[in-house]
Amino acid sequence: MLVILIIVLGFFILRPVFGLLLGTLFLAFLLNPLVELIQSKGASRQAAALTCYLLLVLVLFLILAVVIPILANETRRAAEAFPRLAVDIQKRLAAFETWFDRLRL
Repeated sequence: MLVILIIVLGFFILRPVFGLLLGTLFLAFLLNPLVELIQSKGASRQAAALTCYLLLVLVLFLILAVVIPILANETRRAAEAFPRLAVDIQKRLAAFETWFDRLRL
């Protein structure tokens, strides 16, 4: 019983490490075909893996460089449109209230 308690406590303590481990295993699983392709062209496995990681970082950087300005612009536009939308919603609710009053609900 004590052994089971120690194992469960160990899993609880190491819980953050397991998430990182699963993430790295998934990343390695996804990048392995590309690493093998680069390796088949004559590069060492270390050079192929480094190339894949650098490409991954570059792609993520480019995605963020495109997405963040778009997201900032859309957030600004939503903040500017919010007062107008709030007034529109109030008008629609007032129309529903009038309609319900006529139905005597």
